[in-house]
Amino acid sequence: MRRRSLGRRVAFLAAALALLWLAIAPLACGRGGWIGLAAAGLAAAVCGGGSAAALAVSQRWRGPVWGWYGLLGAMALRTGAPLVFVVVVRLFGGVLDQAGFIYYIVLFYLAALTLEVPLSLPNEIPG
Repeated sequence: MRRRSLGRRVAFLAAALALLWLAIAPLACGRGGWIGLAAAGLAAAVCGGGSAAALAVSQRWRGPVWGWYGLLGAMALRTGAPLVFVVVVRLFGGVLDQAGFIYYIVLFYLAALTLEVPLSLPNEIPG
């Protein structure tokens, strides 16, 4: 059996989100200029950071006794970080709100969730 380290999983998640950011960069730049690119980058960083923290928590708290704590802690981190940023951006408005930050958060959150859930499965993989 081969083990996947937390660092490799986080690096894979970061690389995938960076590729997604590159894919939507023309759209973000066309919609909001440099601020649109910054809004998309901040959304990628927030969602990636929350998912990376969730990966760390789910790896740390495993097993029959601590598994539920790991599940709830990972879910709180994965969901909480983007939610706090969305609330702050909506409350204060400004250029990030006008550049479509909330749409980018939704896009990167769904991408990070799709990537992070399989990565949070147990370390042992066949092969």
